[in-house]
Amino acid sequence: MYLYSHIWKSFIRNERWRRNLFARILFVLLGLYFVILFLVLGFNISSVLAGESGEAAGKFMMWILYYLAADYVMRCFLQQIPSLEVIPYLRFRIRRKKLVKHLLVRSSYSLFNILPFFIIIPFATLVLGPSKGVVAALLFLAGCLLLIILNNLLGLLTGLLTRINSVYWIIPVGVAAVIALATGLTGSLNEPSRALGYALAEGRPLPFLVAAGLIITVIWLINRLLDQYLRADMAGTHYRLRATGASFAGRFSRLGDTGRYMSLELSMLLRNKRSRKTLLMVPFFMVYAIIFFLIDDAVQGPFFTILITTMFLGLGSMSYGQLLFSWESSHFDGIMARKNDFIAYVKAKYYLQVLITLIAFVPLAVVTIVSGKMSLFLLTALLLFNLGPNSLLTMLLATLNDARIDLDAGTFMNYQGVKGSQFVMTFLFVLIPAGIYELVRFLANENTAIISLATLGIIFIVSSDWWIKKLIAETFLRRKYKSLEGFRKLSA
Repeated sequence: MYLYSHIWKSFIRNERWRRNLFARILFVLLGLYFVILFLVLGFNISSVLAGESGEAAGKFMMWILYYLAADYVMRCFLQQIPSLEVIPYLRFRIRRKKLVKHLLVRSSYSLFNILPFFIIIPFATLVLGPSKGVVAALLFLAGCLLLIILNNLLGLLTGLLTRINSVYWIIPVGVAAVIALATGLTGSLNEPSRALGYALAEGRPLPFLVAAGLIITVIWLINRLLDQYLRADMAGTHYRLRATGASFAGRFSRLGDTGRYMSLELSMLLRNKRSRKTLLMVPFFMVYAIIFFLIDDAVQGPFFTILITTMFLGLGSMSYGQLLFSWESSHFDGIMARKNDFIAYVKAKYYLQVLITLIAFVPLAVVTIVSGKMSLFLLTALLLFNLGPNSLLTMLLATLNDARIDLDAGTFMNYQGVKGSQFVMTFLFVLIPAGIYELVRFLANENTAIISLATLGIIFIVSSDWWIKKLIAETFLRRKYKSLEGFRKLSA
């Protein structure tokens, strides 16, 4: 029990209680929003199905396999792995089995394990119980509980494997590919999923035995894995990604000191868990962009289209830029103590934002041309605006962020280092270009609005050296001691 008492003490003594209250409240509200969203979704679906007859339960059950696959893939990218929290105990005389059991229990404290029941319980109460009986509803809930536990353990196992070697990322990618291939070859997974749901509701022993057997097997694999790698002398070497895994030395040598800083920054971003997962969110939004432009047939207004396109274009650079200096908070004292070219250091961060935005622009340009929902000229104007005013505004607001972050932490529901200015930045990032476009289009015409966005972008890009030198660098240097003090705080 003392392990759990340590968790509680570290929670109530953490300085996060006393800093950035606005950001904490927003994240709590975000968590409540997801709970209410799933609860409303569950009752709405169940109410609609309750009014139908025949295969009402089967219509719900045919999505079980799809949900499990999506849940597993999302866990691999977003669910935090609490392995680092037990590493300090490895130096004490504590049985390894107790630490492994503690890690397994801690992994169950996840929003991923709670949210599905806000959909499943209304279905079992309003649809399955009245049509199949209370026993069938309870059996179905028990089966779903086993499947969620299995998914949680599989996500934990995959997370541990990917921490040992990044090649294991092929597992969740392979699962997604297999589901897509099976859907393409057989038409859908609706029938196997429906059969699984009815087997659980009818209490057939085979699915319960298979799920229980898989859970035991995965727990055994996790025990073997942790027994081999969860050691104090390996915590800083094999258990983490090797430093040689991502090196960009000399890739930007033509840019001089700025290029050298870009190489170091890219290596840092791709070697560490939180920064890497932050950047991995960009491809997921690209998939949504494909759905929005190519699959979704709904007609959206120009204002909403510009909002969502600006988000697609700038999500990567904004996610990186909002923690521009905090990424290196653990060793920022060393950066400031050396005789570095600070202007070149800041320029490197600006060029990386430009690079990330340009990478996102290429697939967006293809889907907008194919779909015809947006003019390529408007997309280019938004690109220029993102490269100019938006990127520089992101950097300016990042100078106000003096919060330290843990690069080994996950990203899901992790608000460490996020302050109120980051939420303001999110709104400004998408609202400013959309507002300028709509205002000029209202006063003149669409072509003038596009030219205005592009012109503003070009002006800021051309004068970016002045903005970096006279505004961003000077703003940071004026408050550098406050920033360094914040970076030193372990719980910031």
